[in-house]
This record gives sequence, C-alpha cells and structure tokens, in this order.
Amino acid sequence: MSRWWGRRAARAEAELPRGVYRKEDEARAAAGAGYEEEALNAYIVRKAQRWLEALDPSSEPLPAHLVGLLLVVAAVAERAGRPVSVVDFGGGAPTVPVVLGKLGLGGWLARYEIVETEAFRRVVPPSWEDAANYTGELELEGCDLLVLSGVLPYVGASTTRRVYGAIAAAGPRFVYLGRTSFLREDFPLREVYTVQRSRFRDHGPQVDVDMEEVEGRVASYVRRHFKRSEIEAVLMPLGYRRCLALQDDSGLEHIEGLGLYADNVLWERRT
Repeated sequence: MSRWWGRRAARAEAELPRGVYRKEDEARAAAGAGYEEEALNAYIVRKAQRWLEALDPSSEPLPAHLVGLLLVVAAVAERAGRPVSVVDFGGGAPTVPVVLGKLGLGGWLARYEIVETEAFRRVVPPSWEDAANYTGELELEGCDLLVLSGVLPYVGASTTRRVYGAIAAAGPRFVYLGRTSFLREDFPLREVYTVQRSRFRDHGPQVDVDMEEVEGRVASYVRRHFKRSEIEAVLMPLGYRRCLALQDDSGLEHIEGLGLYADNVLWERRT
C-alpha cells in the first residue's frame, strides 16, 4: 500500500495544474517581487478607516464573514459568562471592537489584541489603537479566543508552526478558524502552493479614498493550501472539539484541479 501511495503522490506532483507548486520557494520565485507593502498597507488602512467611521450597522448590512465573527465572539462571551479576551492574529483593522461599540455591545470584550507586522503597525491610526491593542508578538496567556480568519494560508508554513506551538503552550479555551480553503483529504499531497494576484483596489471595503495613484497596482501573494486534518492533528490531541460551524465562502478559492472547500469552525478546549 505504501508503494502504491508513493507512486500516486509522485504522479500527482508531475501532474499538478498549471500555476500550482509543490514547494513554497518555487511559488515565491513565480510571484516575483510581490508588492509594495508600505503603499498597500497605507491604502488598506485608509479604506478601512473611512468605512468604519461611516458605518451605521442599523442601516448598512454587515459582510457575512463579519456577522459570523460577531456570532463567534457572542458565543464565547456567553460560554464564559463574562467579558472575554480576544487575540486576532493578522486581524488588520479593529473591525470587531468598533462594530460592537457601535452596537452597544462593547461590554462583551475585556481586551481585543491584534497581532500584526511591524510595517502594518507603523500606519495604524491613533483611533484604532484606542479600539484595540496592537502587538507583534503572539501571546496567548489569559486569552479566551484566538481568531485565525483568512490568515494561515498567507503566512507560510514556518509561521503557521509557531502559531500551533503557541496554542499548545497556552491553550486558549476557544480557537476560531475561518475564511480558509482546504484541500480534500484524498488529495495526494499534504500541501501545495499558488500565487494570488489582485489589484490594490480589490482589497478591503470598496470605498473611495482618493488614492488613484496606487489603487491600480497589483499585489502578489504566495498562498499555502493544506488539509483540515493538519488543524485537527494539532487541536484534537490538546482536547479541542468542534462546537460551532458557520457557512461562509468568502475565503474560498476556486482553483481547477484542487477541489478546495471551506470549513469555518469554532473549536473549544474541553479537557
């Protein structure tokens, strides 16, 4: 059986669809220079800031993935019976605490911490720092909920392993994994890589911020596709079990030959 599986995996490597790579360094070479991080961060922050300032949840429908995340926070706060501490890894804008504040539900949160890159933190406006604590370190001690929403595919395998290590070391009671595409379990390889290219204007909320000089530029990202069993192999031995599943295809990619699917789940540690 092992020889059969080895031959199948070797054949799959040789027959990968165009634009799909077996190794991360191959995908990074194909991605080229990537993008101007400083310019993109400034553009995204300005768009998100304008959208949040103007947002009226009573009259403007919220995006489905945000509604799902608010439900997750509500479920965790209800289970805890108190305001909760949330760590949002790669969260960008403080959308959750700002929206909860506008809804009069800010009391659900004891702390909202966003882990971001140094380059992103340099362009964070003061109003965002009033809504959330920004840091470059993933510290989960005292954390009730770790949010991993649409982030693990972009940070690479080594950073993902550090996230798994932090979960194992500190064991937050809840972990939410959302907006992530998974490979089918019968896919012959445990992971593959693709390059995602998108115009700056396609990032974040679609509002005008008078930055025509940059919005047509193209950002290139390397994206890692892996199996749900990778997550299960980390969480389940630690006593985590699925407690809430949400329908949200906003993070689902459609790449011919990969058969990706979405699975947005809140995990709870029960031991």
